Amino acid sequence: MRKGWSIRTFDISLRDAAGILAVDQATFDDCHYEPERIAALIASPDQYAWVAMDEGQIVGFVSAFPTHS
Repeated sequence: MRKGWSIRTFDISLRDAAGILAVDQATFDDCHYEPERIAALIASPDQYAWVAMDEGQIVGFVSAFPTHS
C-alpha cells in the first residue's frame, strides 16, 4: 500500500457518507441518495462498510451484507 493510504471502518458520519457519494459519482454516477440516507443505510446492524483513504480523503469504499440462500 502506498504511503498515505489506509482502510478503515465507515464511521456513520455525514462526512464519510458524502465521501462515498463523491466516489460513486466519479465512477458510476448512479446513486441518488443524500448523505443522510447513506449513513442511515450503513448504520443498519446487518450492513458493513469500509472506506479507503488517501491523505485524509475517501477514494474508495466497499459495502457488504449477509445473505442467505
